Amino acid sequence: MDELIQVVSKLANSSKVSQPIRVVGIDLGTTNSVLAYIDIIDPSKSDFEIKVLEVAQETRSGKHFGELLPSAIAIHNGMVYIGHGAIHCRGQMNKFGLEQDKNIFWDTKNLMGIERTFHRARKGFNNAKEIAAQILQFLNAQIKTTGNSQIKYSTVTVPASFNPNQKADTKWAAKTAGIPASELSLLNEPTAAFIAYSYLYMQGRSFDLSSPKNLIVFDFGGGTCDVALFSLRRSNGEMSQSLRAVSRYHRLGGGDIDRAIVVDVLLPKLYVQNQVTSHDFDFFEKSKELIPQLLSSAESLKIGLCGLLTHAEKTKDYEGNKAGIKHTLTRTIKVELKSGQSLFLESPSLSLAEFEIALNKFLEEDLLYHRESEYGMTCSIFAPLQNVLSRADLHQHQVHYCLAVGGSCLIPQIQEALAKFFVNAEILTFQDHGENQTCVARGAALQALHLASGGAGLVPPTSSDSISIRTKNGATELVPATARLPFPSENEWSELGSLQAPKSAIGSSFPLRLELVDSEDLVVSKDTWQVNPVVNKGDSLCLRYRMDENQCVELKMSLAATPDEVLYHDTRNPFSNVASHNAERERILELEEQMRSETMNVGQQTRCIDEIAKLEHELGNNEKALGLLSRLNQRAPDAQRLHRMGMICGDLQDYDRQEKFYRESARLLPHSGAALFNLALSFKKRGRITEAVECAKAARAKSADPAYKVLEIELAQQFGNEARDFNRELEEAIQQFPDLQIQDDFELSWYRNAAVLTSNKQLLKQIDDERTRRIKEGHSTGLNDGYLPLGTEGIIPKS
Repeated sequence: MDELIQVVSKLANSSKVSQPIRVVGIDLGTTNSVLAYIDIIDPSKSDFEIKVLEVAQETRSGKHFGELLPSAIAIHNGMVYIGHGAIHCRGQMNKFGLEQDKNIFWDTKNLMGIERTFHRARKGFNNAKEIAAQILQFLNAQIKTTGNSQIKYSTVTVPASFNPNQKADTKWAAKTAGIPASELSLLNEPTAAFIAYSYLYMQGRSFDLSSPKNLIVFDFGGGTCDVALFSLRRSNGEMSQSLRAVSRYHRLGGGDIDRAIVVDVLLPKLYVQNQVTSHDFDFFEKSKELIPQLLSSAESLKIGLCGLLTHAEKTKDYEGNKAGIKHTLTRTIKVELKSGQSLFLESPSLSLAEFEIALNKFLEEDLLYHRESEYGMTCSIFAPLQNVLSRADLHQHQVHYCLAVGGSCLIPQIQEALAKFFVNAEILTFQDHGENQTCVARGAALQALHLASGGAGLVPPTSSDSISIRTKNGATELVPATARLPFPSENEWSELGSLQAPKSAIGSSFPLRLELVDSEDLVVSKDTWQVNPVVNKGDSLCLRYRMDENQCVELKMSLAATPDEVLYHDTRNPFSNVASHNAERERILELEEQMRSETMNVGQQTRCIDEIAKLEHELGNNEKALGLLSRLNQRAPDAQRLHRMGMICGDLQDYDRQEKFYRESARLLPHSGAALFNLALSFKKRGRITEAVECAKAARAKSADPAYKVLEIELAQQFGNEARDFNRELEEAIQQFPDLQIQDDFELSWYRNAAVLTSNKQLLKQIDDERTRRIKEGHSTGLNDGYLPLGTEGIIPKS
C-alpha cells in the first residue's frame, strides 16, 4: 500500500465504534470559525462522511447561511449579532453607535492568554476568552439542532505555538461554551490541515519514501500565519510522520493585507474624492472610525481582484497592464464620523498595480522583521518560513512538499512566491476554495473520531528539536529531538541529578539563571529565580521536568535535600516563536491595561496618557502620539505638551501646525526659550533663514543655555551681516557647558557643534570618544544577569 496513506488506514479503524456517535472539529479562527462533524450512524459500516455545518447567522437584513462564521460579535439594540451580522454592522459603526472592544469585537484571538480586558463591554464580553466562548457556544448550540446523535468528542484547533496560557484560555472558552473537558482535545492547526489533506487526497498517490521527505504546512489565514515542518519516513514498512519545527508570527494574516489596502489605497482615494487631506483627521478618527468602516470593502476588493488574477493567469493577459486590471465595487461607501461629518467613496476600486504596492511588504525576502506603524503591523511571509527552516537546520531546497492552506493562500502572488521559494518542492493545495477554508475543521473532526474510538492521535506528537539545560560546565540534554510526546511518558517526570548551587546564599539571596538551549546551542527559554538563604556553594539541586504533547516544558527546581519544597515551578513552550513586542510596546500595553482595570483620578490618567504618547513617538507612531496629546490639551493647555506636539508635527512635515504649537508653547511659558529654539531649527531646515535668525535670537534672549547661544551664533555667522567676534562668543559658550561626562545627549550634540565651529580638534576628539563610549554602554542588554548552575550528572525517569 502507499506509505503516505497510513493516516487513512488509521481513520478506517477509527470508525469501528460500538454505537452511533457524533464527533466535532472546530477551527476557532482569528477571522473565520468553522465547525465540521462526522456522524457514525451504523457502527457496522466503515465508511463515513465529513460534513461542514451551514451556520445560520442573523443580520439586520435577514439570515445568512454559510460554512464560514466570521469571528466577530456586535451588540446593537439588545441584539447580539455573531458572524456576518457583526461584519455588516462594522461597516456602519458610527451609525449604529458601535465602538471596538465595547459593543463590537473582531480579531480578538491574538489577545488570548494575556491580561487584556475590554473594560467598557458588558458582562460576558470582557476579554478575548469570553468572546471565544460566545463563538463556540453559538456553534455548539447550532450543531446540537442538527441530527439526533449525541456529541461524543470535540477537537478545537489552536495555532501550533500557542503558549500554555493561550491554550488554557481556549479550554476555558470551550468549557464555558458547554463542551465537557473530558470530551475535548486541542490540535495544532497545521497538523489538522495535514490530516485533512492526507484523508482527502493521499489515497492512490505514490510517494517515494526510500529516504525521509520534508513537508511544510504553510497555513496563512485571516489573522495568523502558522508554519509547521513534518518529516515523512518509512518505519517498519509503514509511513510515520514527526513534527520537526513550528513557527508562528501572530501579527501576520489576511486581515493585515486588508488593512494595508485601506491605508495605502482606499484612504488616499477617500481624501481626494472629498477634497480633504490626511492632516484633517487625527489618529483616533482614522484608526477608530475611518479604517474599520473600510475594512470590509478592502476585503471584497481583494477577493474580487484575486478572482480576476486567477483568470488572467490562465490567459496571460495581465502583463504590462497592471493598472488596467482592477476590481470595482459598484456602490458608494458612506463613512460617518462621530463629529457628524460624512465622507463618501464612490465606486471604490483596486488595481493590480495598487494591490502589489500594498502586498509587496508581505513578500519581502530580505527584511524579515515586523515593521510597525500606528495603523498596522506588517511582516514578510518569509519570516516564519525561514525561521522554521532554521530551527530544523534545513535549506529551502531540501523541502519536498509544501501544503498551502488558509484563505490568504488563495492570493495568486502568495502561491507564486511559495513556488519560487521552494524550487524543488511540489506545492500541494486543496482542489477548491471551500475545502481550503474548511480543511482545518475537517482535520480536527477526523482527529476527534480517532480519539473517540480510543486512539492516541493520528499524527503522533514529537519534539521538534532537542532541549538542553545550559550549565557553567556545558549543556546537558533533557529532551532529545523527535522524542515521542508526552516525554518521558504520560504523568511521569524525568529528573536531572544533580545540579549544584554555583555560590552560597548566607546573608542574602542570589539569582540563579535557568537557560534552555536547542540543538544549535541557541537560547530558546530563559528565566531566573532567587535562591534564598541558607544555601551553600556546591549544594545539590534537583530539576524535574517533562514535555507534554504540545511541546510545553514543565520545570520544577528544588534543593536535593528537600525535594518536596519546590523553589521554582514554570511551564513554557520553548519552540513557540510568537513575534514579541519590544520593551516600549510592552510598557504601552501595561499602561493601557492599568487605565482599563484601575480607578484613576484625572491626574493619574493624564500622566499615563502622557507616557503612552512619549513611547508611541519613540516608536515612530507620530499620528497616534499627536492624537493622544491633542486630547489631553483640550482638557487643560500645557506648554510642555504643546512643545512635544510641535516636535511631532515636524516629524509629520505638518509645518503650519508645528509653528502654531511652538509659538503657543512659548506664549504659555514666557521665560523658556525651548520652543523658539526648536522653531528656529525648523525654519533653518526649510531654508527660511530670516525667521530662523529671529527665533534663535529670541530664544537666546530668554535663556542662558549655551546650546541656544551656539545656534544663534552659527546662524548669525553664516547668514548675518553683524560685526561680531564669533570665536570669542563661541569660546565663552563652550566654557558654559557642564563637564563632558555629565552632559546629556542634547548638550553633547551642541557642544560638538561649538567644537566644529571653532575648529577645536582636540575637543572634538574628546567628544567623539565620549559618544563612542556611550554607544557601547547603550548596547548592554543585561541578558547575562544571574548565575548558571554548576555541572550535571545523569538523567533518570521518575514517576
